[in-house]
Amino acid sequence: MTKHRSAIEDAPNQKAPDASVADAYREYIPLLYTLADDELVAGHRASEWLGLAPSVEEDIAFASLAQDEIGHARFYYELLHHLGEPTPDHLVYRRQATHWRNSRLLERARGDFAEAVVRQWMYDTWDAVRLEVLIQCPFPALADGVRKMQREEYYHLIHMDAWLARLSSGGEAKDRLVRAVEAVFAEAADLSVLPQELSSSVSGSLNWEQAELVFHQRIEQALHRYGLGNARWSLPGPSGRSGDHSASLTELLGTLQEVSSTEEGVRW
Repeated sequence: MTKHRSAIEDAPNQKAPDASVADAYREYIPLLYTLADDELVAGHRASEWLGLAPSVEEDIAFASLAQDEIGHARFYYELLHHLGEPTPDHLVYRRQATHWRNSRLLERARGDFAEAVVRQWMYDTWDAVRLEVLIQCPFPALADGVRKMQREEYYHLIHMDAWLARLSSGGEAKDRLVRAVEAVFAEAADLSVLPQELSSSVSGSLNWEQAELVFHQRIEQALHRYGLGNARWSLPGPSGRSGDHSASLTELLGTLQEVSSTEEGVRW
């Protein structure tokens, strides 16, 4: 992958902290894996629309969105490395599917454009809420990084909301959108699930239950606004947060890791 310069390129903590600093924040490692893997998988799926979107302008928009998400993933992977985890190259190219912690929603095969819009909109809505929580966390490097991400994520959500409004205007487009909402809800249960390995001290400081409530409210309000039916929140089933993934992630990683499996020394 080529290096992408995003709003977080100049985030603090680009140098590895000393051992005492790393030890102080190692409790955040399980959470950082979910953040990094969510962003990379979301970015990969968005990149698949290059050349397939309804217009050249939307090709460019999805490509830009993909670059942003992958740039955010890079920040999280580097932060993990600074806390003593393997290099970003290893984390992206050498892990098997069972070691990834992304939401199952994000790994779904590309589907049609309506489903891509709904999936990205739901994820961007959750990510906006998640960043509002993380910006208050007591881990300075993480809080500073997500503060810079918010500038880009704000425009992602505006863009997807505009597509919801456009596609919900009626006819076949709205029918496809309604079907997409149903399909996405079937895999959305683990978006707001915290990793089981996360310490109680970290989870207790994040006010995650309130964040989940706000997320649900924003989704429900938007569905009502666009006449897309009621939210169908399901109980968490198989969760990507614990490494329980679909065959779609195996397919995605086969593409993502293809070069690294045949070329020694490949770098991100």
